[in-house]
Amino acid sequence: FSLGYLLIPPLMLVRYPVKLLVIVTFLVAILAGWGLDRLRFPAAEWKPRRQRVLLPLGVLLGGIVTLLAVAWLLPAAIATPTRWALHALAPTPFSLEQMPDSLVTMLRFQLPGLAGFCLGGIVLVAGLEQGKRWARPGLYAFGILAMGQLVMANYAANPTVPRSFFTYRPPVLAEFKDPPGTYRVTSDWPIIQTPETKNLQTYTSFESIPEAADLEPIAQGAFQTRTQLAAGSMVNNVEGGINLDLERSLPPYLYDVEIYLSQNSADPLRADCLLGRTNVKYILRPSRADSSATRFIGEVFNGSPLPSRLYEDQCFVPRTYVAGSSLFSTDSVETLDQLASREFDAAHTVILAAPAGSAPAVSATESAGEVEIVHRDPNSVTLQARLSRPAYVVLLERYDPSWQAAVDGHRVPIWRANQLFRAVYVEAGTHEIAFQYHQRGLRAGLIISVITVIMLLIICLKNPRAIR
Repeated sequence: FSLGYLLIPPLMLVRYPVKLLVIVTFLVAILAGWGLDRLRFPAAEWKPRRQRVLLPLGVLLGGIVTLLAVAWLLPAAIATPTRWALHALAPTPFSLEQMPDSLVTMLRFQLPGLAGFCLGGIVLVAGLEQGKRWARPGLYAFGILAMGQLVMANYAANPTVPRSFFTYRPPVLAEFKDPPGTYRVTSDWPIIQTPETKNLQTYTSFESIPEAADLEPIAQGAFQTRTQLAAGSMVNNVEGGINLDLERSLPPYLYDVEIYLSQNSADPLRADCLLGRTNVKYILRPSRADSSATRFIGEVFNGSPLPSRLYEDQCFVPRTYVAGSSLFSTDSVETLDQLASREFDAAHTVILAAPAGSAPAVSATESAGEVEIVHRDPNSVTLQARLSRPAYVVLLERYDPSWQAAVDGHRVPIWRANQLFRAVYVEAGTHEIAFQYHQRGLRAGLIISVITVIMLLIICLKNPRAIR
């Protein structure tokens, strides 16, 4: 990702560069495959194969032009079935009236770029195959135009990302006294509220916030989500409690926590305590919801007629701590039951998701030491621990098999701890514990890429005409 930013700076202007990077990488892989075919086969043999490119591009171009014509000339043909499908297949308390019109608008603005891509591909492939002089410079011009369209469609002409959206700081941020990265915040607000929901207590009055006064309706929901901290935000330096993706691609044990919280929503003590054990220190709620596990801090402005209420979770556990006592459990419900109990000594105990005997066991009532974070970025975390006896150092950041750990430079296993997080076993003494993220399959991919480059060089050396 960092390499992509370095090679293609306009990516920084895109709203969702990760998603675009996937598409760009896919297209580069296709081009590499075509280039390999060009090296393997003489031009005379490759000429008939151009139909494999031109025919799909022609079919795609025809479909795009047809859909674009419908979006401009007969928008009801798109909006009406879309509106019917939304109401029939996705019942929701929120208003969906703007979504079909938004889809039509999106098609009108996005399809011309796709049509241009297909047309340019057809012209360039035909020109390169015929040896036209303009074909090769046209390829570079086409790339520059694509970059320009990318910037225009995703930045200046995009009403959902005005500069004020990123510079506005919700007032509740002033109440958070701890350094970023040491705590999490959870919000009980719905993801989106609109006037049509008839819930005036939670509807933001955008007239009271100058930064949002001129936002398009479709952008107001996203702004409200940020104002109410309904999700974690890199812009605000605030981490959400449990951020789950809609594609359900994360491991099942993460969703067990979400399910458990939903099932215990009628018992705020257990729900709030479990949140505190996941490093949640602050809870933002639209109305009063006290429990013995929380302390009311005060009311905070959110743009609505009624202020929201901010609580501090008394079951809060620091981002990293030393556990002098260990428990073993492979049952998610059993683990979550213990974590949600107010009597559970979460500050000195870790529950490992492993059978008893598969990892060293520690047991003591007094403190085993202390630990602090000395370095932290998305791909690495370094801890400094001082232990009076063997114990587990727990880091309340999500467990993933791609993470690796080393104690004083020596690799050690990482155990899934407290349902979601990471822990390593450490002997007594002062130690440096380093977590590094190494994507599984990356090394194999690099090896395959190096071998491929070597093979291409050999082919070029044996057949110089192939690179003309």
